[in-house]
Amino acid sequence: NIADAFCRKWVDTETGAIECGSMGAYAFALRLGILPEKCRKAAARHMRDDLVSRNYMFTTGNLTTKYLFEMLAEYGYIEEAWRLLHKTDYPSLGYEINHGATTVWERFELKKNPDMNSHDHPMYGAVDGFFHEYIAGVKVTGAGCRRISVKPYMPEKLHYCSDVVTTLLGDIEVKWIVEFGKRILYLNIPFGMTADVDFCGVKKTVSSGSHVFTVDM
Repeated sequence: NIADAFCRKWVDTETGAIECGSMGAYAFALRLGILPEKCRKAAARHMRDDLVSRNYMFTTGNLTTKYLFEMLAEYGYIEEAWRLLHKTDYPSLGYEINHGATTVWERFELKKNPDMNSHDHPMYGAVDGFFHEYIAGVKVTGAGCRRISVKPYMPEKLHYCSDVVTTLLGDIEVKWIVEFGKRILYLNIPFGMTADVDFCGVKKTVSSGSHVFTVDM
């Protein structure tokens, strides 16, 4: 009922356009799955096109920034997500790092006075979930972590990823490499867990143990 009311009020379901037009509105609506399926790809394209047209100056609040990265990847724009992640001019995470940040600030502006209330703001820092769930590709899909999916998203300029995700059943270890014309995925699954793997279109369900997937480029 809430989804229907939201779409009636704010969404053009023929074009996928959301009335306010912010990237945060698109990313959050896509993440919640409240848009009709027929217009989700169009909505994601509006979100991506707006980001590019603004030279990657994103329009999200601190609660929806993480969803922008995730929904760009989810709908086929991993290269745009990767470029946004590596942006170093204002506003960006890279701008903070280049100005001495060791944690994520509350504001993107460089402020060293009481106007900067927090230099450790977890809402923006929550973008680290993008690394685990999309770059490494690990998502929990079953109760008690007994089932997961592993579907890495691989930006063109990234040739190596190594990640460890700690769960109730033990550590999930993921490593993928791009070299010598091949993409290789190394996966270690703890006992009692099942993984649905989708690696570059190769799909297989595996149980606990060590597994290797190789795909020619």
